[in-house]
Amino acid sequence: MWSGRNNTTTGNSYVGMAVMSACLEEAGIKQSVNIHGGDDYLGIVPDGQQDGFKAAIEKVVPLVGMEPEVVIPRSRQHATFYRKRYVRSMGRTRGVPMFGRVLSKINLRANQNASVGDREYMAGKYLSAAYEHRYVPVIGGLLRSVSEMMSPRPHLDADTNRKTGGMSVEKISEVVASVQPLDEEAFSGFLGEVYQVTLDELVDSYTQVANGCIDYLNKWTVVAKRGRSAIKPGYVAPFLRGTVADKLVRTDLSF
Repeated sequence: MWSGRNNTTTGNSYVGMAVMSACLEEAGIKQSVNIHGGDDYLGIVPDGQQDGFKAAIEKVVPLVGMEPEVVIPRSRQHATFYRKRYVRSMGRTRGVPMFGRVLSKINLRANQNASVGDREYMAGKYLSAAYEHRYVPVIGGLLRSVSEMMSPRPHLDADTNRKTGGMSVEKISEVVASVQPLDEEAFSGFLGEVYQVTLDELVDSYTQVANGCIDYLNKWTVVAKRGRSAIKPGYVAPFLRGTVADKLVRTDLSF
């Protein structure tokens, strides 16, 4: 499949539709719900036909030069698509990030643009994450507050603009603060089934990781007498191995 063009996702989706149609025909499936997004696919087929559909995919897809990775989720709660999981709440299904992936990557800086300081870059990254967590206000609000602590001028890069549809900083903050949240009981049930953690434990894990980033950013202090910067001693990255955060990361990075 092609890549690097502005129609890459659309083109790959059309190719995926054609290939998966052939897989459904191979499996003899007449009724299905199919969601395509670039190279990603999420399908719902009648009970009892999942294994046959998986075998059909593994037979047909290699014929067009691709390698399929097929996972049959145990339930709707365990399904993933576009690095999100989906929670049913108050008659609607809402997407939430794969929390373990977020915790493992949010404090990494991939962009080395020297014109953008660490504080502005990470403030933008945390604000973007706040938008992705908008249906879980206790997390979205936490991330938005951390972004504001880091810098009043968050850097919104191309990835953030893609996720938010090009919203301004003010609009992102407004959406995070005003969106209708997931029902807490439904969301707590989701956390228990998929991650075996509670909402309080999830919030604690995000708080640890956010504090680690703030501590790192605060390690620099200006020595006014010489006009130079020096490293403030005592910074220690948060220890997460063997904790709830580790459980979250292992659940999501097993995909």
